[in-house]
Amino acid sequence: MIITQPPDAKLPSLVYPSFASSSHNPFAHSDDRLVAAASEEDFSYPPAQRRSIAVSELPPAYRPPSSITSKQQPRKKRLKRKFRIAIAIILFIYVAACTIVVALLLTGYLKHHSGPPGHYDHEFFVPSSPPGYVPPGALPGDGTASICNAWSDPPYSKRSTILKRTSKPSTSSNSTQTYTTSLQYNLSQNDSFSETMNVFINAGDYAAASGTLTVVSNDELSYPVVDVTMKYRTSDARNASYVCLMTTYNSVGLGLYTSNSSAVEHPSYDIILQLPGSVYINALNTNLPYFTQTIGRWNTVFTSELGLLSLSGPFSPIFVNGVNVTAKNVQAVTSFSAIYGDFTTSQSLTLSTSQAAITVNVSLVRLAGETAPVSLTLTTQDAIVQSNIFLMASQDSLSTDTSYPDFIINATSSKAPVSLAIRHDSNSAPSRFSLLATSKYAPVAVSLDALYEGSFLITSDVGVAYDRDTIPDPTGMGRQRQCLLTCNTNYEIEGTVFWGSTTPDESLMSSVIVETQHAKAAIYLDNDCPAASCLLVPNSDYDS
Repeated sequence: MIITQPPDAKLPSLVYPSFASSSHNPFAHSDDRLVAAASEEDFSYPPAQRRSIAVSELPPAYRPPSSITSKQQPRKKRLKRKFRIAIAIILFIYVAACTIVVALLLTGYLKHHSGPPGHYDHEFFVPSSPPGYVPPGALPGDGTASICNAWSDPPYSKRSTILKRTSKPSTSSNSTQTYTTSLQYNLSQNDSFSETMNVFINAGDYAAASGTLTVVSNDELSYPVVDVTMKYRTSDARNASYVCLMTTYNSVGLGLYTSNSSAVEHPSYDIILQLPGSVYINALNTNLPYFTQTIGRWNTVFTSELGLLSLSGPFSPIFVNGVNVTAKNVQAVTSFSAIYGDFTTSQSLTLSTSQAAITVNVSLVRLAGETAPVSLTLTTQDAIVQSNIFLMASQDSLSTDTSYPDFIINATSSKAPVSLAIRHDSNSAPSRFSLLATSKYAPVAVSLDALYEGSFLITSDVGVAYDRDTIPDPTGMGRQRQCLLTCNTNYEIEGTVFWGSTTPDESLMSSVIVETQHAKAAIYLDNDCPAASCLLVPNSDYDS
């Protein structure tokens, strides 16, 4: 049951003293309350408080607000905090920059002045490298140094006919006076050398040193010995160089390490490596970018036997002057320098350059018991390839597997002529070989001796040629030489040449391919043409 109050009902003022008027009476009619409110003089909102609370009556945790407003106080704090952060960042940057500068200065000083521990006696360095010492600029495969800079004279002395100590190298790069000093290292471990040891001579990462390397044989030695003569003009050049005896678990060698600073003039070195004639050298490796490398002395027999001869350096001319320089595997790789000399190998020979000529005499020797072919690779880009190639094989060393020849020969040049002359040694049995000679923009000519029996292919966009003069049987059996052509055009000649009236099995024959595009190509089958004159292309057979 809902009880409603009449509209004119009056509330006792004692019960609701604050709602005596209609505007504050919650039970008054809404229209009456609006009229009453409009008639009142107090229009403020919210209505004024009837009574203020004393501070003493506040809860204990309450504190009166300060005179600074809530918006002003955080703003000042934020400004102070940002200022302190900016100061801290500036200090951190300053300390970091100072640390980096000091570290760089210290690193440069150590590179210039540090070295293996030792003592100085009137500026004469006595090296005593600790175990595991690695000179600045050493290659990862060079190992550790056992001794460095064991020069025969103090740094300031001048060597001539008589040792003079009156002049000291200048620190100026404009000095024209040249000073020399020398050292000698025994490339051995505990004065012994095994046949499994490798010998190396390397320049370091910076590879700024230049000079000469000469490798010779000495039958009186039982281990390799290296002599180094350094030429320099300033004390900075000498102090920034490290010439060290380096060792690894299976190799011993010489390391040349120079400063990478362009402000330091680099010295030059003359190196003589003497190899024992009675000890087998498993490998001789060089990496000398700016050195002239020479193996053997002119007209002197090279008696040292090498397993691997690897010579490298992008700006390093390579010469083989010694007689009978022999290695099972030979690699001579350069980029901007020529390769000259006489090479002998029983397994493989690779001669490679890009901007210079290859002019070599090569002896390929097939040994009994070998199953793989003896290979020869001659590669260049912008210079001539010219080689006389001599094949030597005994009857019992010839391959019994008809799928592989006894020798494989590849010669390539991109923009320069290729000229090859293939000859069997006078004591050699007739052998099978596979030959490919190619160029793109220059002539290609190949001369084959009378023992050759096999197929040949000559292709060119300009013209091809071959000769077929009558020659006697080289074996003295009175046979006639036959030449059967399967293709004979202006741009391609293909055929087979053999002795006797019966065509031999192709699997027992050699093959020669001569290719070029913008020049002539030719094969000499009968004329004895050395490599130097083979590029005089014979009269084309198709003209007759």
